[in-house]
Amino acid sequence: MSKNPIFHARTKHIELRHHFIRDLVQKGEIQLEFVNTKEQLADIMTKSVASEKFVQFQEIMKITN
Repeated sequence: MSKNPIFHARTKHIELRHHFIRDLVQKGEIQLEFVNTKEQLADIMTKSVASEKFVQFQEIMKITN
């Protein structure tokens, strides 16, 4: 959807915020990048993660005790 802004009946349900992101991509203000599931930093805030992964994410985000 970020690369093909054509409106279709299938995209009618997409919320306005997603169209906002698409517009930012088109303007070149942001660039979307694929992030592998194993590297999703948001997981540390939303899921219980293994201690090794927790430490790895802490280091990436520069979080210390």
